[in-house]
Parts: sequence; structure tokens; C-alpha cells
Amino acid sequence: MNKTQQLFNKIKVGNASWDDYNNFLQLKENDLEAFFDLSYEIKIRNFENQLKIYTPGKRFPAISITGNECALNCEHCNKKYLDGMKKIQNSNKLEEFLLNHSKNNGVGALISGGCDEEGAVPLKDFLDVIKKVKNETNLIINTHTGLLNEETAKKIADSNVDIISFDINMDEEIIHNIYHLNKNLEDYKEAVQILKKYNLNIVPHICIGLFYGRLHKEIESIKFIKQNIINPSVIVLIALIPPKSLEDKKRK
Repeated sequence: MNKTQQLFNKIKVGNASWDDYNNFLQLKENDLEAFFDLSYEIKIRNFENQLKIYTPGKRFPAISITGNECALNCEHCNKKYLDGMKKIQNSNKLEEFLLNHSKNNGVGALISGGCDEEGAVPLKDFLDVIKKVKNETNLIINTHTGLLNEETAKKIADSNVDIISFDINMDEEIIHNIYHLNKNLEDYKEAVQILKKYNLNIVPHICIGLFYGRLHKEIESIKFIKQNIINPSVIVLIALIPPKSLEDKKRK
């Protein structure tokens, strides 16, 4: 029995270690067919023959409360993902939009935006309006918080926000060189603990390939979720256009 078969058997019976999963990520493409078949079997066992697809649209728009502004200029984004969001930078206008959105059969909205230099989306001045909207409508409110502090988390909980979409990153090289943040892993861990303290519904997001298009420490992020976030309703894996390394830029 070769090493790939041994690894397959461990994963199939649920005895794989974190090192085994790291080894799985190093496999060549022609070694993956049996693993794809296994993943399909697991999918059928848990979700039957169904595939649910959710697409953002008019009934669940993404809103940027910072317009096109972001203090970080991350290597993979550089503000371009803000371009596709509706710009509402005033709390009164946000209230007006969301109430009309509800009357027009809207389902909900993602409240997002660029980050400040601390890596937080500046939500605090909009939370009173969100609380009012939640009290008066059935809209589902999802928020990007970034590295929030306890004061903001407490106010989010009081506002009855439904979902916290939170990027989990256990890779300090990405934090420093891609996000341009003067933060470390402990800052991310502390933010998660603050969210948990106020019983907020955390939906973890993991960006795949942020280390210049290569897998790096994504497994560490999954490990952190398993050990620290109890049974998330869903884990979102995002594959964005990866940033180019300095060597890649030179080749171009």
C-alpha cells in the first residue's frame, strides 16, 4: 500500500491528523480522483442529491458604508471589490434604503466597506439605524466587521445583527504583506473571542490562495475554526484573484 492509499484510508475512516491533511494538499492532481469520489459520497450522505446556489443580487445587495475608501489597500483587493457594492455613507440614507428595500420584497443586505488602519470596518455609527431596521422589518442583516473592539461587538449584539462574516487568517505573512496590517495572530484570535462573548453568529470565511496564489496556511485557519468556533452554520471558502509576488511582477 503506497502513501497516497494510506492517506486516503485515514481520511475515509476519520482518523486523519492535521499533518495528514497538510500532506493531502501536497498531492499531485492525478492522485486526487479517489478523494473527489469520497467527497462526493460524503456530500450525498449529508445533503442528498441537492446543490444550493446563492447569488448576491437586488434582493440581498452588498452595501459599502465607506464608499470606495479603504485604509489598507490590500494586495489582493486594492479597493476593487468595493466597486461592485452600493455606496451608502450616511446612516439616515442607509435607514431610508433598507426600509424601502424591505417594502420592495428585499430579503436582506450585507453591510460592508473598507477597513480603517486597525483592520476594522467602521460600523459603530450605523448600528442604531440597523437596530431600528431590525425592529421594524424582517430583513436579514449580514455584516463584515474586521478586527472589531468590544464596544462595537456589544453594540452589534444589541442591534440584533443576524450574521457576522469574519475572515479567519492564521498566517502572519498574509496579515503583514497582503493586508498591510500591523497586527498578529493574537489580534485575530482576540476578535473571535469578543464575538463569541456576545453570542454573535460567526460565519467564518477563508480566502484561498492569498499567499501569491499558493496554498500556505489555510489548514491552520480550518484548525482554528474547529478548535474555537463551535459548530458554525457554514464555512465560506473564497477564491479571489490572487496577488502577484514581486518575482511575478518582475517577470511581467
